[in-house]
Amino acid sequence: VVVDNGSVEGEHDVAGETVRLIGRSNNDGFGIAANAGVAATSGRWVLLLNPDAWPIEDGIERLVEFAEGHPGLGAVGPCLFDPAGQPQRSTIRPPLGAAPLAAWVAFPRAVTGLYGAWRRATSVVRRKRVRPIEFLQGSVLLVRRDAFEQVGGFDESFFMYGEDADLCARLRDGGWGVELCPAARFVHVGGGSTGSESDRMQFELLRSWLRLIAKHKGMREAERARRWTLR
Repeated sequence: VVVDNGSVEGEHDVAGETVRLIGRSNNDGFGIAANAGVAATSGRWVLLLNPDAWPIEDGIERLVEFAEGHPGLGAVGPCLFDPAGQPQRSTIRPPLGAAPLAAWVAFPRAVTGLYGAWRRATSVVRRKRVRPIEFLQGSVLLVRRDAFEQVGGFDESFFMYGEDADLCARLRDGGWGVELCPAARFVHVGGGSTGSESDRMQFELLRSWLRLIAKHKGMREAERARRWTLR
């Protein structure tokens, strides 16, 4: 199933017996499109895959095998690599507080780079476990349909970014596990759909972090974080 936000009628030639194309005239955001794609499938597991990501060798099969061997899992992600074969961050740690968010706003590249370097350096020691304060990257995500439907899927109030962390948090709250599969590897280019609008995407990321704080930490903390970013 391919969901295309902002598609133009007649511009695609991928639809056929094995591919179902869902064209959406408006770009309403990732969550809405992903929920529509999931609703169009019927399998026990659903693989959510960004257009700039693809499996390395048997990455999909390894994800499913790992998930089937862990009945309590609601979502599982692979280890991500860039096109040159260098490890990427396979998990995210959103700045869920006033001070962390203010630091990210002031030095976004430095904060993101330091976290990525630390995560890569410690992944072997930690056996690539997802810590409670971390969440899976939404670029490649295998979700259990029962768990996904139980928590209501993606929160469609997130336009872009943050919806993956929010989903993982709600899965955990619902009693489901969230883990990495070290044996599954995928390539993720990163920015494949947003590179031409980097300034706007940076704003969307900030807005999503604030929405995430408001939802999981409360409006008071979100307002405090907003004020700190204005200093």
